[in-house]
Amino acid sequence: MYWALAGGLLTFACCLGAPAYFFFQGVRQGIEQAAQNNAGIGGVREDSGEAAFNEANRLLGVNTGKTSFGNSEEARQRAADFSEKIRDLREVFFTKRKKEPLVSFSKGEFLTYCRLDETSCVFLVHVPDLRKFNNDAKNQLGELAWETAQLVVRTNGKSTPRKLAVGIRGVVLYDRAMIGSLQAADSPENGIEISKEGTLSQQAL
Repeated sequence: MYWALAGGLLTFACCLGAPAYFFFQGVRQGIEQAAQNNAGIGGVREDSGEAAFNEANRLLGVNTGKTSFGNSEEARQRAADFSEKIRDLREVFFTKRKKEPLVSFSKGEFLTYCRLDETSCVFLVHVPDLRKFNNDAKNQLGELAWETAQLVVRTNGKSTPRKLAVGIRGVVLYDRAMIGSLQAADSPENGIEISKEGTLSQQAL
């Protein structure tokens, strides 16, 4: 089942029509089943998809020494790979901050959670200083995050699920959500089927 931003996205899906609603209804059921199997986020047994999603976001809120998380060791390794790659891309494509902020909840790291099963892979990432990005920079970051997710899923681990989602957030709020399918490396298509930004993302997550 497709975790894809948890039960809150059912509200999001209602805005997108019946097909999306039923798609995300399946997501929620998958989360609940995982929780019942004691395979919930962070190994915590939960009784709802919303609770599981909230637990993932709790892990991403503050850097306590770990930067990657997942619902399995393979998922955590993918989260670590995603975090490292997107951090390196930021160094290449974006202007470095002139001075360290007085307070940084992420401590400059891309805190990442990966939810992985046979059919889907979801990355949630806390981007350092996201509030300081202008719209163009956020758009570029979104593209890089999606491309990075595609690369990580294609090249890491034993499983290559076809469904993919990426949620980008700052300290508290989500800035965008991208949902789609895994593409071949040489595909001219990016695979994004649903993309929402700003307020809609925050209301959905």
